[in-house]
Amino acid sequence: MATVTGPLMSMDASGQLGGAIVFSKWKGRNYVRQYVIPSNPNTDGQIAVRARMKFLAQIWASVAAPAQASWDAAAAAGQYSAFNAFSKANSRLIGEGNAPSADIAHDEGDTSPTLGAQSATGGVGLVTISQAMTVIAGGWAFLLYRSLTNAFTPAPSNVVAIIPFNGATTVVYDDTGLAPATYYYKIAAFTVEGKLSTAGAQMTGVVT
Repeated sequence: MATVTGPLMSMDASGQLGGAIVFSKWKGRNYVRQYVIPSNPNTDGQIAVRARMKFLAQIWASVAAPAQASWDAAAAAGQYSAFNAFSKANSRLIGEGNAPSADIAHDEGDTSPTLGAQSATGGVGLVTISQAMTVIAGGWAFLLYRSLTNAFTPAPSNVVAIIPFNGATTVVYDDTGLAPATYYYKIAAFTVEGKLSTAGAQMTGVVT
């Protein structure tokens, strides 16, 4: 993506041109990018990216004011908002196999939650995941990994959801829109300071 001034000899331009390039505006800045049509919007990688962006967008409002303010310098340097600085850095961290954090320090100084009993219950088009915690500690959210392969290795590319803690000792999540098959899951918890727990045991859910 390239930012531009007065694209197409005008103050603003939008839309695609010749099926090759797209003109648009983001945060008040004009830009131009290549025109592309995704061949499959539901690849593992695309699902993983959407999961982390959804979590970061939803969780920002609940981030404490001092933690939000810690992103101000990075935001000013990049000429965008504190939320954008928060999202950019934490999306990169999750994509590298790490946990995000509420503030920019990401010092991992708190204690990881301890995972307890867990289950995956299959149904029509969905699997219901239940995860208990024996120690909540500084828990912030869960990374939910899914695969069609038995004994799979958790990775950034197979994260299908990031589930915020709700204050309860057990969190329940419905993984919906699934075709009939056997799905394998693993789950890990992370703290508000970015400390990631070890993933729990593999769970199996059969979708009909």
